[in-house]
Amino acid sequence: MTYRKFTQQELRVPKNRAQFIYQMPVPMRVEILCQYEELASGGRGIENYTSDGKSLREVHYHHMSDSWFQEVLSEYRLIDSEYDSQ
Repeated sequence: MTYRKFTQQELRVPKNRAQFIYQMPVPMRVEILCQYEELASGGRGIENYTSDGKSLREVHYHHMSDSWFQEVLSEYRLIDSEYDSQ
């Protein structure tokens, strides 16, 4: 996969976000995917993400629905299986 930069607007598209995550170093990728799994099922991500007790979802993803995270994860799995088969 060729490294690609994305704008914030482009990262709102699940397929682009999945590609962005796939480009990350493995430890970061694993952490993000774990958080996205939780957010996809209605979770709040990291609790007490800020000193005033706000969650990861409240701070960064309040505008994203559970289905958006599910779509990102689905697109990520497609990318991952594509590269596994090469």
